[in-house]
Amino acid sequence: MKSERSYPIYKVNKKAEASLVGGHPWVYENDILEFPETEPENGTLADVVSPKGAYLGTGFVSLKSKIRVRLISRNANDTFDASFWRRRVEYAWAYRKTVLEPADLSACRVIFGEADQFPGLTVDRFNNILVTQTLSVGMEKLKPVLFPLLAEVLRADGQTIDGIYERNDEALRAKEGLEQSKGWFELPGEIHPASTQTEICENGVYYHVDFENGQKTGFFLAQKYNRRAVARLAAGHTVLDCFTTISGTSYLCATSATAWISVTSSLGFPMVSAKTILVFSVISASKASGLFSFTYFTEIPKGFRSSNSSTVPPYSPQAATISSPA
Repeated sequence: MKSERSYPIYKVNKKAEASLVGGHPWVYENDILEFPETEPENGTLADVVSPKGAYLGTGFVSLKSKIRVRLISRNANDTFDASFWRRRVEYAWAYRKTVLEPADLSACRVIFGEADQFPGLTVDRFNNILVTQTLSVGMEKLKPVLFPLLAEVLRADGQTIDGIYERNDEALRAKEGLEQSKGWFELPGEIHPASTQTEICENGVYYHVDFENGQKTGFFLAQKYNRRAVARLAAGHTVLDCFTTISGTSYLCATSATAWISVTSSLGFPMVSAKTILVFSVISASKASGLFSFTYFTEIPKGFRSSNSSTVPPYSPQAATISSPA
């Protein structure tokens, strides 16, 4: 390790050394043998060394978490300035362009935490909007530098990004000493969109995404290829899709199944009661016109049994039409 380094140093035991050398990105408080003489500021950088003093990596310090250091680099020559983080964003985006089909880039996970060496940060793209969730204090402090870079890098590649919305309404933030919140991140010199809703196309089906109120960042992008696989298996069959949040699999199955029923939670639908209820979705398709009509009822159909059926309030059906290209 170079002598000119000025970061605080945490010395870890052999167990942690083996873990870090093997690729693990975290240093647990219980594995630390020696702490810095002066406690570093929460969310700042520190070096991690082996019992013999060999350099193992540099990461963000979290004083309120059992995960004391989250590594961002294993290269003692790295300088952690804006150029460093720009390269990291560029690497992450280039990787998506390598492994994803071009049509999938408008709705994908751009940053996936430790996998992209952004510990505690998730960035999902929903068409023209980036939605972030920040779960580590180091990333929280980096936002003024990092978030404008996210927009700049994607725009430089010809992508339309109109704003960045933060979904930090997550209880895990408390473990980092962070408060919960959600709202637009103010990009310097820009005005964010008025709406917190957008539309994406996934597997040829168009979805309305409410990224302010939807679960997690607004939509479960991670299930994209699972939905596609189920749709292939559903060809010519009757499908029952239970306990979903958006019935995304059912929508895609509409392209191949003969009939399907989806039972979902009521998140995102008008509710009279604050209790969790079941929404029964009756879905019909007209393949000739290429239009799928979805009618949602908050009444449990005859013959359906649920222990919570008594909590379902009366509500008139609402319908929506989603167009899918052939």
